[in-house]
Amino acid sequence: MHPDTTRTTGASPAARAIPAAELALPGSRTRRFEGEAHGSAVSYFAVDNDPGHTVALHRHPYVETWVVLEGHVRFTVGTAGLSGAAGDTVVAPAGEWHGFTNDGDGPLRMLCIHASPRIIQEWKEGAILSGMDLEQWWNGVMPQTRDWLTAHNGEALTPEVVADISSAGGLVAADSWWMGERGPDGMFLSDAATDWIEERANTEE
Repeated sequence: MHPDTTRTTGASPAARAIPAAELALPGSRTRRFEGEAHGSAVSYFAVDNDPGHTVALHRHPYVETWVVLEGHVRFTVGTAGLSGAAGDTVVAPAGEWHGFTNDGDGPLRMLCIHASPRIIQEWKEGAILSGMDLEQWWNGVMPQTRDWLTAHNGEALTPEVVADISSAGGLVAADSWWMGERGPDGMFLSDAATDWIEERANTEE
C-alpha cells in the first residue's frame, strides 16, 4: 500500500502558489519572501533594480547566496570585491559584511537567498543608504513592527524594528525625512514621522 502523500498536518500551511504581488515591496520592483509564514526554512529577496542602485554593507547570522539572473553587479564581501553577471553565483558567509551595486547599464535581476525562515540583517554603523518614505514602507513591515511603532511612538527604535524597516525598503538614511537622530539610547524617528504615525493611529481607532 502506498502512503497517502496528499495528507497535510495542522502545523504546516497548505500548499499554494504565492502571487508576486503579495511579496512586492511598496514602491519597488523587488519582492521579499519570508519562509516562516509559509512553512519554508529559507527566505529571499528577488531583486529588480536600476543602474547605480546600491545596497550598503550589512550582515546576517546565516549564509546568503546570490544568483544573478540578469544584468551586471559589483559585490563586496568582507574585503573582497567581486563582479557578477547573469548566471553567476556568489556566497556571503554568515557574519560577513557584504553589499552590492548595480554597475551595469540596465536592470539588475538577482535572487538573494537567505538560509533562514526569517530575514535578519544588521546594517553597518555609518552606512548611508537611500530608502523609501514612511508612507511607502509602512505596509511592507511585519504587523508586529507596525504595532510596536504605534505603541512606542517617539521612543528609540529597537534593532529588530530598524532591521524590519530596512528589509521593507525604508533604509536608514541621513537624508530620509522619516529618520531622526542617532543618540546614546539608539535611533529615533523624526518629529514628522512620529506625527504621521500618531495621525494614522487616531484614524484607525
